[in-house]
Amino acid sequence: MWIFSKLMSVIKGDTRPKTANAAPAKGRAGSAVPTVRFDPKRVTEAVKVDLKNNIKKIKEFDESNFEKVYEASLQSVSRGRDLGVLTAAIMDLKLPDMTKRRAGEIALSLNNKATALMKR
Repeated sequence: MWIFSKLMSVIKGDTRPKTANAAPAKGRAGSAVPTVRFDPKRVTEAVKVDLKNNIKKIKEFDESNFEKVYEASLQSVSRGRDLGVLTAAIMDLKLPDMTKRRAGEIALSLNNKATALMKR
């Protein structure tokens, strides 16, 4: 039967290979991966103060770029650990000796500390 359907598809001009067990592609709305929505209300004043203190402890940042890093950190945490936002913001500062890897480590560290405080 498989040979017959393949032969018919070639006769009709359909040259795409057909697989028997291929699942139809799903878009973002019909994704098969379950997701959890993050509630931004969990970012309390205590989390914000802790975030500020943790940023001040990082030697690569000074007062001139503190506000930008804080805003990006807050956005990253509020989006449910969106590390890309914070990493990109840190890289946009064009600090000397700042690698993408180090920016990612900083983003992960700040998000981990904020998440730990929110879970208490």
